Amino acid sequence: NEGRRGGGVKREEKEEVAGDEGGGEHGARRARQRHPGGDGQDHDDGRKRGADRGRSVVRSVVNVTEDGVELTPELVPVLARETSAIAQLPSLLAKLNGGKPPDLTVLAAIEMAKSLAERDGDDAAPANPHDETIQRTLDKLFEEHVGKSREVVLAHAARIAKDVLDMEIGIWNKQHNNRYVHAGEERQKWFNHPMHSHDCNGPNPDGRVFAELFLGERVEEELRGAVPMNKGEPGDRHEKDTDATIFRLLNHDAPKLSTAELLANVLCCLRNKANKGTVQSLLRFTALYGLDGAMVDVLQGRYGEVDDVTVNTLLPLDDKPLPESDGPWMMKFKMHAPAYAIGAILGYENIVTAALNQPAGRLDVPCGSQKLNEGEIDEVPHISPSEVFLWVFMKNMPGMIKCLVNECGFQFRWIGHSRNMPKMYNRIFELSEYESCPKWTGGLDEEDYAFCGSRERCRMRASAAYKEQMKMLDLLISLGFPFSLFFDPEPPIEREEQLEKDKKLETREQCKAYMRNMDKAERNAREKMIHCASAYNFVQAAGEDDYDESDDDDKKAKAESKTLTLGDYYRWLKSRWDGQENTQVDKLPEYEELDSRWREWQWKQEQEGQDEDGSEDSYRDSDDGSSYGEPPGDW
Repeated sequence: NEGRRGGGVKREEKEEVAGDEGGGEHGARRARQRHPGGDGQDHDDGRKRGADRGRSVVRSVVNVTEDGVELTPELVPVLARETSAIAQLPSLLAKLNGGKPPDLTVLAAIEMAKSLAERDGDDAAPANPHDETIQRTLDKLFEEHVGKSREVVLAHAARIAKDVLDMEIGIWNKQHNNRYVHAGEERQKWFNHPMHSHDCNGPNPDGRVFAELFLGERVEEELRGAVPMNKGEPGDRHEKDTDATIFRLLNHDAPKLSTAELLANVLCCLRNKANKGTVQSLLRFTALYGLDGAMVDVLQGRYGEVDDVTVNTLLPLDDKPLPESDGPWMMKFKMHAPAYAIGAILGYENIVTAALNQPAGRLDVPCGSQKLNEGEIDEVPHISPSEVFLWVFMKNMPGMIKCLVNECGFQFRWIGHSRNMPKMYNRIFELSEYESCPKWTGGLDEEDYAFCGSRERCRMRASAAYKEQMKMLDLLISLGFPFSLFFDPEPPIEREEQLEKDKKLETREQCKAYMRNMDKAERNAREKMIHCASAYNFVQAAGEDDYDESDDDDKKAKAESKTLTLGDYYRWLKSRWDGQENTQVDKLPEYEELDSRWREWQWKQEQEGQDEDGSEDSYRDSDDGSSYGEPPGDW
């Protein structure tokens, strides 16, 4: 008050001496509790004992002026790293707000968080009635500047670490079971492009970076002496595995940290990244590690001038350089996509929704391809939604599929009908794809078929994968996927059964005439249904180990009764669409160009040079048979 009345500045300097347990201010506070009526001698003794055990001085200078509170922190941490992380929070938050200090509520919450950290484990310390308010304030700061919530961000990191650990354990088991396996190819199945796993690398977060992001400098000590699980020869033994240690840190140690410590560690790491790199690289970093709040801060210029960087800026999925050779055998390329695409590929729903909720965020962003390190990026318009959905679908990510359809407005008719739809069809109805991605293998353990023959082993593995395929089909149906996108036109199965009942398909000539009367589309639809029924019957049929020659005919007939005829399978498959509640409404005309059939129709119009009014062929929506009317744009 005297400083304010005199128009000057009052400077309060507070020196905290933090030592081991019982030292510094903590020891002094305990002394005051033991002797509340003392003359201060115990207070001094506690301070001296803490100074002798280990000194780490943290000076924070607070300026009180007529305009309010100004922070000019001078941090000199020596030993107490955990305390220094929280102590940096006011300075880090001030930098994010353009130099404006946090309000008094935030400052009070940070101070109370430090005191809570000091009394952690002290059962005698009384509970603070304001703990709930402090936690809400810190949670709000975490959501604003880091991610949706600490639970969501930590869950993403734990899931990535578990996938990496499962992958490395699978490689280790295959190598030690005398089976040939190429570790690089196995890793490509997990992270690379689902259809170009050898040529296009996908986004691959580093577990060590995840751990350093949340735990700070402690990770270096934890990983000292650790060796990757599959490094060296298959018979080599390591005392400490890097992947297992990272999994433990992210699943057990990181959740135990307080929100204030997590917030301080993440903001400190992001500030260091911003000082060393560009805004575009920092934007990719936030999308790669699921930090949606930090991504918004980057786009708002809180980590530096954004210039022409927006949420739709194309970012490389992989930051590793391409091989230098550009010969005819060189097929590798680097894919560039917006931030929401990186988040979708990695399963970060918070990144996808946050990116698309930005004022400039949109689904229809060009997709880039680069074949040389210094070469130009070839941008292809209108295919990003289809490519992202294919990637998510082929990696068996039901949660992200729900997010794209329900929250982001993705429409199934945007899937490339000639390029991507056949791949989805094969993924769901064929059996030869059950090893292309580990996410589709099902819950079958190798011990279940260890003593089976090769054919029975193949059937059991295909059957386990087929259950996962049917789960995905039911999910697509529940989200409004139409039957006509897989089977258009519908196969003439019922008509064929009626002809068989009327005995009009008994002779070879009658069958040949029946096939000639079908057009090409109907024949293709019939063949597709036959393939689907054959795959279903293969996984349902009794294997060679299900019964032996001593079994009676009734048991064999019961085992064989699981198979279906072509007509029965068609009706069984069609019944899965019965009672479909959700149906998608076409978003016209602003998203017309995302439909590959519309683009193909326009291309044909240009090639043939036909006038739109005089053309006999018009674009029709195969979902419901309705016409789109006048095409949008300048066509």
